[in-house]
Amino acid sequence: MILESYLPPVSFQSVVDDQWYIITTKEWIKVDRKYNWDEISSMWTKLVPKQPSPQITKSLNISKRTYKVEGSKGNVYDVKYDSGRWSCDCPAYSWSRGSECKHIKSIRTK
Repeated sequence: MILESYLPPVSFQSVVDDQWYIITTKEWIKVDRKYNWDEISSMWTKLVPKQPSPQITKSLNISKRTYKVEGSKGNVYDVKYDSGRWSCDCPAYSWSRGSECKHIKSIRTK
């Protein structure tokens, strides 16, 4: 019998029906008796996990962007986008501690 497994196989007896098994990382094999470690290790072929191939990832070309947005009272605010973060120089943005103001929402919905 050849036992292919990533981890060392073990001999196990079921408490339900007293059946003996040799357990590997691939399967449970019914056997007629208990096997000691010397017997199991002589039958064991250690499997080596395949190394994942290196993945090539594209770097995202996220540029910094600035938009001019006119407020409701005629003031012009700078809405900035930088590496996934939005900001605005209006008073509402600074009071809201980083929550999106209506100027950021207006640019994001375009």
